[in-house]
Amino acid sequence: LSHEFPSSSTPAFTYYNDFPQYKAVMNGNANKILSLIQNIMDEVHGEGNILDTPQVKSFEEKFATILDINDRILDHVTLEMDHIEFPERVSNNAQELVVATQKKFSASQPVVFEVQKSSERNSNVQNAGGTSSSVKLLAAKNVSRPQVLFSRQPDNTANPFRPFLKKKPNAIVPLENSMNTDNPESEDYPHPYFQELEAFADEIAKMTYTPASNPVPKSLVDTDFEFVDSQESLDRIMSELKTENEIAVDLEHHGYRTFLGITCLLQLSTRSKDYVIDTLALRDHLNCLNEVFTDPAIVKVFHGSDLDLMWLQRDFSVYVVNLFDTGQASRLLMLPRFSLSYLLQNFANTVTNKMYQLADWRIRPLPQELIEYARSDTHYLLYIAEQLRGFLSDRGLLQSAMERSRELCLRIYQKPKFDSLGYLSLYKISSGNSLNKRQLYALKHLYALRDSIARREDESLQYVLPNHMMKTIAEELPRETTGIFACCSPIPPLVRKYVYDLHKIILDARNNKLGDLMVDELAGEIFDFSEQTDLRSALAASHKMVDSNLIAAPPHDFSRSRTRPTFSNFVRGPGIADSWCPPSQLGKAFEMVRTW
Repeated sequence: LSHEFPSSSTPAFTYYNDFPQYKAVMNGNANKILSLIQNIMDEVHGEGNILDTPQVKSFEEKFATILDINDRILDHVTLEMDHIEFPERVSNNAQELVVATQKKFSASQPVVFEVQKSSERNSNVQNAGGTSSSVKLLAAKNVSRPQVLFSRQPDNTANPFRPFLKKKPNAIVPLENSMNTDNPESEDYPHPYFQELEAFADEIAKMTYTPASNPVPKSLVDTDFEFVDSQESLDRIMSELKTENEIAVDLEHHGYRTFLGITCLLQLSTRSKDYVIDTLALRDHLNCLNEVFTDPAIVKVFHGSDLDLMWLQRDFSVYVVNLFDTGQASRLLMLPRFSLSYLLQNFANTVTNKMYQLADWRIRPLPQELIEYARSDTHYLLYIAEQLRGFLSDRGLLQSAMERSRELCLRIYQKPKFDSLGYLSLYKISSGNSLNKRQLYALKHLYALRDSIARREDESLQYVLPNHMMKTIAEELPRETTGIFACCSPIPPLVRKYVYDLHKIILDARNNKLGDLMVDELAGEIFDFSEQTDLRSALAASHKMVDSNLIAAPPHDFSRSRTRPTFSNFVRGPGIADSWCPPSQLGKAFEMVRTW
């Protein structure tokens, strides 16, 4: 059937293309075919983009991308056939782990990682783990992205966050009344437990300290432990936690292969038992934690809860009432250091081993080293918290510490917004780099494109394109796509996929007239842009600062721009309506004759 349509090299194509209806239908079908091909490429992890979003691409660019991905697919098929033919070359089903050890270094020394394979890890972990002079990055060669299997896919759009509470345990005000806002114009949602936290403020005002039994915790080996990764085990530990007066809480988070971040583990400790909850496996069921976490009769002990509280809200809609933050207590007591390692060393006589602080917590099954590392963060926390409460009470600061902790609980999670002026912060006075107007134009649009790609692909900004690579591309303004690859070592996968979109920005920066390169109004007031002006000297001469509290427009809000972009909506692919264009003069004449 496709052969029945006129090709672009025939007069019939020119004739039929003069009819707007024909052109709209053909363009719409072409876009559907491109979308299908793009979906297939994404399924096979092809690092290419043939859609006209966010930048319009030529036929040659699309064809070259498809050829390149086909070659890579064939290479992969050949490799898999070799594995079938020679099974002895294939390793066992255990996930191959990679351990990189970083020795302690000074500011003048380079960072060196000693990489070990999983076969070497078990034999060397005793020696490597026994020293405090090394930090380890533990990751797997191939980790499936857990968010692909989530029933609720991450919402990376600019839409405001809304909690997904279905019920509200320990409520003073019912759930339906808690979510109503007095300001209909506000995008922020009200805190579901605002009234409960306000009521707890009265309890804090009446709070007095009574010394309690505070036995030294047993070692990790001698303490009961349970790894929770099923609904049945979760229900069982919930009944155990409800009988406690206090629990210690910590989270392990991953933010590199996702835009918003993912909570991978939740550690809980009581005086007699440690729990590690697999939050990836139980993500849809952890809302029940509100029964314990919002119970004002149970103290929840965190250390540095600022981010932990936000992650609980974002991933599980879990809120906290009656929090004691040992980090806030350390600040009120003006301790020499506020870190958990300092508290463990000076209050629990325990030296922490932070060699796995760079671990990829998405790895499943979790290695035993990571489980023990996670347990250690909460195992001694209740013992430390009781000592800190005594010191705070002696100085009359206990109520202040509890009030500070309550104020942290009153914060609500908000999704990150795109800062249209954020690219200016990449070049500080001390950086020693200079930019002319063309380079700054490229940096601005690369910065916006990176944000759009990260949201669409659900990857972090640094995974899409690290800052230093983006600055190098903006400085060099390479003429060819190979020049973009030369600016990146190693080449990020999404740079390969969107290289033509990146290249389009570079070409615009190189070829457009200086007067056509749009500059932010605020940036224009601060900097005197010309072909020779560099950003650093202009900033130093202006003695002005960029207001970080300015309201930043979303990445696709062009209401303040003088020109509108030519690409279609980034989330929704172009359809027939987007492809329509007015007819030519010949087409108009033919339309008049046909109507007559």
